[in-house]
Order: sequence, then C-alpha cells, then structure tokens
Amino acid sequence: MELYDPLTGLPTRGMFTYLASYALDRLAEGRGQLAVMKVDLDRFHSVNDTLGHEAGDEVIRAVAERLGAIVSPDEVVARLAGDEFLLLLEGREVGNRVDEVAARLLAELRQPVQAEGRSIFVTASFGWALTPDPSADVGELIANAGIAAARAKRRGGGRVERYDESMRPGLGPRDHAESSLHLALERDEFEVHYQPVLALADRRLVGVEALVRWRHPEHGLVLPVDFIHAAEVTGLIVPIGAKVLRLACETYQLWAVEAERERRAPIVDVMEVNLSARQLADPGLVEEVRNVLLDTGMPPNRLMLEITESALMTEPEEALGILRRLKNLGVRLAVDDFGTGFSSLSYLRKFPLDGLKIDKSFIDELTTSPEDAVIVASVVDLAHALGLEVVAEGVEEENQIPALEATGCDMFQGWLYSPPVGPSEFVEQTALDRVSDRGGGGGAGQRRRVRLRR
Repeated sequence: MELYDPLTGLPTRGMFTYLASYALDRLAEGRGQLAVMKVDLDRFHSVNDTLGHEAGDEVIRAVAERLGAIVSPDEVVARLAGDEFLLLLEGREVGNRVDEVAARLLAELRQPVQAEGRSIFVTASFGWALTPDPSADVGELIANAGIAAARAKRRGGGRVERYDESMRPGLGPRDHAESSLHLALERDEFEVHYQPVLALADRRLVGVEALVRWRHPEHGLVLPVDFIHAAEVTGLIVPIGAKVLRLACETYQLWAVEAERERRAPIVDVMEVNLSARQLADPGLVEEVRNVLLDTGMPPNRLMLEITESALMTEPEEALGILRRLKNLGVRLAVDDFGTGFSSLSYLRKFPLDGLKIDKSFIDELTTSPEDAVIVASVVDLAHALGLEVVAEGVEEENQIPALEATGCDMFQGWLYSPPVGPSEFVEQTALDRVSDRGGGGGAGQRRRVRLRR
C-alpha cells in the first residue's frame, strides 16, 4: 500500500493517521492542542466534467503545492482522496493557526490555476476539529472535520466551519431512521473498519475486529453509536450485519492472498465479527454464514463470531442450539462485552465457546479500583478453567498493560495501539510497523511484534 500519493507526493490518509498518533502523544507532554482540518474543493467535479481528468489532476497538484507552501515544516498536509486534503496542526494557539491557514489558502485560490492552457478558479470549504486529549481517536477527528467541511459546503463553500457536537447527525423518528438506513444499504454506504488485537505476552498482532461505519453522503463518517439502535429497532441490523460479515471475510482473503504472494505470514490469524441479538434470532443466520464462507473461501477456523453476553442469555436454550450449528461450520465463537450481563455459569460451561472478551468498563478502572482488578483476575481464571482465551477490550493506558499481564490475560485491544481504521490504512499501519520493527522478523512463518502508540 502506498504511503505517499503518486499524483501530489503528499502523505496518504494512512500515513497521516500514523503521524497524527505521534502528535497525540505529544499532547500528553503538555504541548497544547491538536487540530485536524479537512479541505474540500468546491464544485471540482465541473473541472473534470468540462475539461477532463488531466486538467483536474493539474488543479489538484497546484492546490497541493499551495497548501505545502502555506504550512510550516512541522505541520502535515495529506491527500485524503479526490479533491480532499487533510491538515494536521498543533500548538497552544492552534485555533488561531487554523484561521490563518484557511485565510491564506482562500487568498491563494483567488489566483487562477493554469491547466490545459486555461485559467481555472477554484474555491474550497474548510472544516476542522480540535482536541486537547491525547487519547482522542484520529479516525473520529478526521470524521468530525469532514462533518464540519460538509456544513461549510452546504452554506455555499469558500468558508470555514469548526466542528461541534450539534453537527453530529441524529436519525430522528423511527420512520425517518428506517428510510435513511434502507437508502444507506441501497447506496452501499456502510463500510468496515478494523481494530487490531494483540497478544499480551509479546505484543504480536494476532487478530482484528471488524467494526461497521456509515459513510454518510452529507455528514461523513457516522459512528455506530448514532445508528445501531435504530438498526436494531427496525430489524435492518440483519442485512447490515450480513454485509459486514461478507466484507470482513473478503478483506481477510485479500490480505491472505497478498501475504502468500509476498511469501510472508498473513497480517492476522483471526478475523473477529460481531453478531447482534437480532442476527442471533434470525432463522437464516447459519445459512448466511455458510454461504459467506463458501463464496469468499474464508477458512472457517479463521473467523471468530462474537455475541454479547446479554444476547446469549436472553433465550439461552435457543442460543445454545444456534451456537452449536455455527460451531459445526468450523468457526470460532466468543462472548463479547463479558461482565455487562448476568451469565449463568452452567450455560457458560455448555456454550461451545473459544474465547471471552472482558468489557471495557472493567478495564477502565483496572489500576484504580481493587474491586475491578479482582473481577478481571477472577474472569480470566474462570475463562482459562473453561479452556477459553481472554481478550481485554478498550485498553487505553500504558499502565493497564502490566496490570493485565498480572492477571494472566491472553490478549488486548484498544486505542493504546490503534483506533479502528479502514482496510487500506490497517495494511499501511502494519507495513509501517514492519519497517520500524527493530527486532527483525517479518519473513514467512514469523509473526510481527508491534509498537504501542505511547
């Protein structure tokens, strides 16, 4: 995967995310605030439509050069996609710096771009998001900047908007939510982001969890918290979940084929996909999983299906039957968000499970609450007694790692290493880790160690 855009020479989104993670680390040292700005050219499609893509490429290159001339050496400009750019700015007065950069670029764009022998005038919409928080999610910052840029564009373009929570899209009444989600399915607006799962013992990248995102045409990237409830209520979580499962398996196979071509070990051993309560109750679930495995060629033992504790215990006898049928397909099974429901130990013993994930709420207080530390240790002991592997979810602080190691926990995931990112960014991120790995390795048959963000 390319780390630099071949047209402009700027970093790609994957490299931008990598650099932004280090900028967040610097916030922990008291270096002010960090802003992500999205620059979206206005009505750029008309250039391609009327003058052709070669003229469009010249405009993109010219804008990239002007952006590069405006920013300082310690600031980052990246090409997001098409006519969209990202800027990374940091410092104690970063808000003033954002206004300065936007004003200078707007002034620069008043000068025409020469392309295909013609003078072309372009304007841009700017959106930006600010954080002082070193644990912030880079992907969410980019999404929020995109939401603000979309508002600037809707207001006529050629202006700057700062993101605030009031811009976050709400789905509104149920009938509107159902209509919106139906359209999103028809327009193929759902995509899958991936969060790494690492072995605690040696920081090996062993798995990845597939997480749905909605690429809204107006609001940008919409997180599950804003639409999953509506999808559950309307029943549309079933086709959405089926799409996520298929995309995740297709992605795993693409990674596996690429690894074989390069004669190295696959990026990850296991692809983890969530099943909702509505999916678990759907009579076509087992057949759907079977068909996806056959269509994609995904090895069943490389697929881990995760079901929340509360979903399993709603109708435990029915859930037991479904899990047994899924297990017969050869897939792995895990309990997700363990500790948030009310499991019967007798059922936990009966369920044909391979793993268990401890809910983030217990990990958050692991180092400050003796009670939570005892609970986590007890859950790990119980899971191991049942022959299950244990993953700690939501690990965000460095001091949580030794605390988890003391419990005997097997794996962890969380923003301490990486937020969920798109498939190409995930590959780019792991490629960067391979380059920066000082312990050797990376050849066929070897599993990579990865660095933590902090």
